[in-house]
Amino acid sequence: MHVPTSSATLSTLDRFVRRPNPASMAGDPSFDVARFLMNEMSDAATALRADAMADRLGLDRDRTRAWLFALATQAASWFLSTGDKPTHDAYHHVTSTLLRA
Repeated sequence: MHVPTSSATLSTLDRFVRRPNPASMAGDPSFDVARFLMNEMSDAATALRADAMADRLGLDRDRTRAWLFALATQAASWFLSTGDKPTHDAYHHVTSTLLRA
């Protein structure tokens, strides 16, 4: 990242770095569940875990699955771009189970 190094910019940057950003703590709880579930993706069990966590936390199942689908698709694309076809295929398979009701 390129940052101009004027004294005003450094002063602003210094204040920015020292203060926590409360916006980073506010977000979609379904996204947080999806990020958590990305640690262990395993076929149909992933969809069941997503539904169970959504129910337990009072979240919308479809929204949680949609976030998980988006994150898993992104991960599958990344693994394909790095040449890791077996991991890509595993993520791709999981995404197809998320679309089944």
